[in-house]
Amino acid sequence: MKKTAMLLTIIIIASCLAGCAGSRNTAVYETPGYSITMPDNFEAETVEGAESCFDGRNQMLVVYKETFEELAVVGLSEVSDIDEYVSLVLRSNGMVQSDLKTRGDYDFITYTAEVDGKDHFFLTTMRKGWDGFYMFTFIGNADDRSSLEESFLEYADTITMKEGQPLEGTAGYLRHTSWYSL
Repeated sequence: MKKTAMLLTIIIIASCLAGCAGSRNTAVYETPGYSITMPDNFEAETVEGAESCFDGRNQMLVVYKETFEELAVVGLSEVSDIDEYVSLVLRSNGMVQSDLKTRGDYDFITYTAEVDGKDHFFLTTMRKGWDGFYMFTFIGNADDRSSLEESFLEYADTITMKEGQPLEGTAGYLRHTSWYSL
């Protein structure tokens, strides 16, 4: 009887440890315009011209925002939809509609480019916010493209655009909440 109880205890502990080993620590990164869930090793950085930037050692997210006021010169406004903005971005970057891929309820583009002598993989998705259009660009080593693409898409799946004015007294990054996910 003692051997059976001990064996069951070992199996339960092993199961718990195996379950914990498969989990990874994630965090919700919140800004006045959006929130996103990514691994908790990302740290806020400053990139000139970017709305926000998060560096996760071998991965990075750079977010650019173009306000409706800025986009008025090209005929876009609050009443413009995301498809109009995406078309503008594609044309401006020498891309065509067929470069666009769809996942769930959003579109994205992928490409590789050399930066500082190294090949990088980029995945970009765009969203409409209350104050303009946002371009989320995930960046990683081109050699890791296959694994990075799925990770980047998982992060993009969690983007939530906020409505209305930013909370009073907030600037930059509001909250960074960690939890364990399976």
